[in-house]
Amino acid sequence: MKNIELLELQGKIKNPIMEFLLEHDDYLEKEQIDAILSRGESGLEDLRLILKAYNQHNDKLNDSENPLVFIVHVISFLAELKDELSFDDMLAYLKTDSMLADEAWNDSYMEDFPRYWSLFPNRIESIEKALYDTEITIQAKSILMTGLATIAENSTDNSLVKSIREIFEKYLEFLHNEEQRETQEVSDWADINFLIGSTVIGYMDCGGDSKNEFAQYFVKNDLVDNILNIKELNNWKNSKNIFSDIYEMNKIWGEASKREENLEKEREREQELIKIVNQQKAFKKIFDRNDKVSVKYKADGKIVSDIKYKKVEQDLISGKCELI
Repeated sequence: MKNIELLELQGKIKNPIMEFLLEHDDYLEKEQIDAILSRGESGLEDLRLILKAYNQHNDKLNDSENPLVFIVHVISFLAELKDELSFDDMLAYLKTDSMLADEAWNDSYMEDFPRYWSLFPNRIESIEKALYDTEITIQAKSILMTGLATIAENSTDNSLVKSIREIFEKYLEFLHNEEQRETQEVSDWADINFLIGSTVIGYMDCGGDSKNEFAQYFVKNDLVDNILNIKELNNWKNSKNIFSDIYEMNKIWGEASKREENLEKEREREQELIKIVNQQKAFKKIFDRNDKVSVKYKADGKIVSDIKYKKVEQDLISGKCELI
């Protein structure tokens, strides 16, 4: 349900794209995507305004239980249209929404989000500056790096590739200093070693030297979150970064959504079966003696997970515990 702040924001902006995206806050079909992409300059102005307003009002709009997926679409459209005027606001989004709207991007944002930054090859200096910004999470920085590496991969301009490689090389040296490295730990769910590993991979994908002293140090001292080992570094093979377009991204979202719906139905059926088995105590009809089960004891609420059925059979039959 739309909250008051969102309704107020909608009222202030008053444009058809905002209204449309609020009504279609999940994945979009091809016809819906085309309808927005074809709106021309007036559509671009609306998209820019929505992103700017979202960044300004994010503290009021953010709701982890009901993530606002529309902003994901707004950024997707602006990037797909390669809109230079909105680039700074796209970067600002990484600060205002520090968790990358994880609930909205779901598992696909790590695959889709880097592509948007790779569409702006003339803004590599801005992306480099963002790597040192302590208000941007480690996960977001890894995404920016993948975007940089993809620019280099797709470029025939050797000087551009060299500039991007130097960005990674400089950042490797920065991360080598432990005090500087610790300033980048800006959220409790992100591991600094993940950032180091992403930097090493980005550097190598841009034609970096596997003998680079910092890359060698990080890998030898196991500071790369198990992303690669010294043999892989010394025998580097570029990992091709292939990112889908806006149509493919929404197609993936749609498929993921349908899978989630099916999983939810399976969970409901499983819970109903557990309820029936607990009531009828028909455990022997369902489980073999060595099957793993999880139970909850009624007396103290203690939960025992993944235990062999034979070890709790009598407690289940006597009603001391039940399946969960």
